[in-house]
Amino acid sequence: MKENSSIQKFLHITCISDMHGEYNRLNLPGGDLLICAGDSQLFLENCEQTLNDGLQFCEWLNKQQYTQKIFVAGNHDLVFEKYDQQIRSALINYPSVKYLKNEYINIEINGTQLQIFGSPLYVYRQTKKQQFFISNEESRSNIVNNIPENLDILITHGPLYGILDHNSKDISCGCQILQQAISKIKPKLHVFGHIHESQGIMMQNNTNFINAAVMLVGECCYYSTTLLHQTTFKWYPQNNSIE
Repeated sequence: MKENSSIQKFLHITCISDMHGEYNRLNLPGGDLLICAGDSQLFLENCEQTLNDGLQFCEWLNKQQYTQKIFVAGNHDLVFEKYDQQIRSALINYPSVKYLKNEYINIEINGTQLQIFGSPLYVYRQTKKQQFFISNEESRSNIVNNIPENLDILITHGPLYGILDHNSKDISCGCQILQQAISKIKPKLHVFGHIHESQGIMMQNNTNFINAAVMLVGECCYYSTTLLHQTTFKWYPQNNSIE
């Protein structure tokens, strides 16, 4: 019997970001693709992240019941900046886990080819808290200029300017350079986090923007004991719809 070609294929996707060390408390449903948009780690000034912290997160990702797992780092993820090569070497043992740092990959999931670019890109703002993967305007421009056009999925730690990027003071904290380039890049999905207060999904100009932050908003959101639900949906790549 021939397969009915009119039946649209879909992928079960879960997006998470900004767990800040609490990823073990997430109960993920499993599916085709798990995307983590950074800040898996908790960073405290008196608590140094170790290589083992990064390896434990990679092991946790590997155990999740998804065909492919892809992650980028965030501004609190010292371990992935400090131990880049050791992390990549360890991931050889986890072929379904991909770490992207300003990189492009092409993967296949259930017969669907996906072009994906991932970056820790975010807008750095002066703060008392130490941050990592800091990038100025010039380096952010270089990153954005190297993002291929007509992507299926773009993953960055921070949002673009003006979409799901408002903090608790109602200030837009996204990247204007990325905003100016997004109409050229034209990703079907853009997954990010960083701004906890704006978790949600929005479609604009045929791009689904997904702020996947899971931590509760508020002044002490990095250390909150409450988690929002992860963002899980069906995605139909053919017409770029989600449900």
